[in-house]
Amino acid sequence: MLFHPNNYKNTSDALDLYAQIEDMTEVKEAAPHLYVKYLEELQNIEFDSLLDVGCGSGDFLSALSTVMPNIKFKGIDLSPIMVEKARNNGVDAEVIDLCDIQEKYDVITAIFDTVNYIMPIELSRFLKCVEKHLNNGGYFLCDINTLYGFEEIANGSLIVDEEDKFLAIDSEFENDIYQATFTLFLQDSDNRYTKIQKKIHQFYHTIESIDNSSNTLEIVDTKEITLYSDTPDKILLVMKKSESVSN
Repeated sequence: MLFHPNNYKNTSDALDLYAQIEDMTEVKEAAPHLYVKYLEELQNIEFDSLLDVGCGSGDFLSALSTVMPNIKFKGIDLSPIMVEKARNNGVDAEVIDLCDIQEKYDVITAIFDTVNYIMPIELSRFLKCVEKHLNNGGYFLCDINTLYGFEEIANGSLIVDEEDKFLAIDSEFENDIYQATFTLFLQDSDNRYTKIQKKIHQFYHTIESIDNSSNTLEIVDTKEITLYSDTPDKILLVMKKSESVSN
């Protein structure tokens, strides 16, 4: 399979479809367990502000704000539907690309597959934007799927049948690229169904590839995480920006 950026770029409407079906997947059940791992790391860091990239419906920031009420939190996401959900959840959220924001933060997080969505050729750009909007000495926390997480957990098919909607997910992992086809049928008041179908791609990144894609971020800790089985399916990375970087 030849890699070409245009073939695998996640569009905003594809992300919006994912926003509609997220509650029908196992993500909502697994997410709180991942949040706990992030919270354990954050409790070891002194910080006053935090930006969550790919904040989704704002569940993480909402939970975090109850534990750390004096911290300034903000979430950003490329999906307007997700941002609307976050705002309804009481979260300060905005539809904007990380590279386009103006502020700097003590901590930046990218939780639950956010980094997986970034194409390898865009990883350096993403991390440069993290560096740009992170205060010197600040921390970047993110998680990536292990190879096992892609090959054994994410790979395969799923069918969810609810009262007024039907979801089918067909996914495959090949050449370090995970492709999921989401097919959603929505029932209206006249018992007619509307079909929506989109593809979403994720990419397998190694710890080494992330480390080599950044100039000023140093990996200071890694934690293996098991969300779906006894074998680690995710790795949490803690990266620190140099104290002496010229801004």
